[in-house]
Amino acid sequence: MKILIPTLLLLSSTVMAADLKFNAEGRFDYANSTVKHEQVTTTNNYEEKRGEFTSNALRLNAVATFSENLLFRMRYRFSTAQEAVTKNRDLSFQNVDFFYVDHKTEFLTARLGKSNQADSLGREFYVAGTDYPTTFTTSYTSSNSAVYNAVKADADLYHVGATLMFNQIPNSTLSIAAFNPQKTTTYTDGAAATNDAKNSKFGLGFYYNGSFMEKMLQPTLGYTTFSIAPETDTTAANTTEGTHKLMSVGIRSEIVGMVVDLDWKQYKKANVAVVNATSNADKTTSIWANVAYTWDNLTPFVNYINDKYTKSADATVAYKRNAISAGLMIKPIKDLNFRYHLTYTNDVKKLDAATSGDKKVTANQIAAGIKFDI
Repeated sequence: MKILIPTLLLLSSTVMAADLKFNAEGRFDYANSTVKHEQVTTTNNYEEKRGEFTSNALRLNAVATFSENLLFRMRYRFSTAQEAVTKNRDLSFQNVDFFYVDHKTEFLTARLGKSNQADSLGREFYVAGTDYPTTFTTSYTSSNSAVYNAVKADADLYHVGATLMFNQIPNSTLSIAAFNPQKTTTYTDGAAATNDAKNSKFGLGFYYNGSFMEKMLQPTLGYTTFSIAPETDTTAANTTEGTHKLMSVGIRSEIVGMVVDLDWKQYKKANVAVVNATSNADKTTSIWANVAYTWDNLTPFVNYINDKYTKSADATVAYKRNAISAGLMIKPIKDLNFRYHLTYTNDVKKLDAATSGDKKVTANQIAAGIKFDI
């Protein structure tokens, strides 16, 4: 809150010089879930059951337009990732998603500050109900793909950096981005000749977004690399240089009230373990699909996720996941972005080669709540 109040005062002082708009976003649910754990040792099988009111995305957004060539945007988040052990229901916290300036010129738009690269994760990024990876043991009604959650955990979804956006191709945007590749920095420079720290690597991204045939064909393409710098100390945990790679292909089609979204994406993490140690490289592949139809103030929808995770040095942690959700959204006021929703989700994760712990996890959840962006 110490950051938010001065920022709002600063923005308010620009009202006379800019077109300033605010909007608030939030989601609240009641969710009832059952998670069944089938373990390698069958006598250890158990279930988790939860029923609770929960908060989700809580955000305040501000956009200031100073001229047709200069725009500022800020989004402040009052929610954060749920603590893994206690599973608190209240996600209230303080964070900044967006804080950037767009400067438009004749040839391109330069975005400088903290922002996201939405096309890096296909259409899912545009539709996702929350930006935090959750599981059904928390019942926070998030059903994101494994690639989405892995990238969030490693590099975050919001980065400080620079993006150049080109619109020379009709109905298309081509973007080039450079930003920090990791959420945290583990490189230190100790008082020893063998421990010279070096952390000058970047995350780099190349993205395409288009809209053709009156929105019937809306492709997105993304390629992102997260370069990992090695530590020079021979006793450190990370002495190998590597580059993680994220690829995504997505498409949206809008036809007479129906919306269809489809993604394929793959996240490959390079081996950055100590030389001669067991490789920690892995690969996650996800298919994400969403179909919705709007009739007056009603929107029924179906969402499907297929995940596959493999690790080169440990087949016992590999898994496959299939999740399907079906629900209904109701907008009581047609021109206002406020809705009620009811959703049922079935989520099954299988670890066929597991030698201990879970071999199969089956989750079922019913959630009802509201979401607004007004």
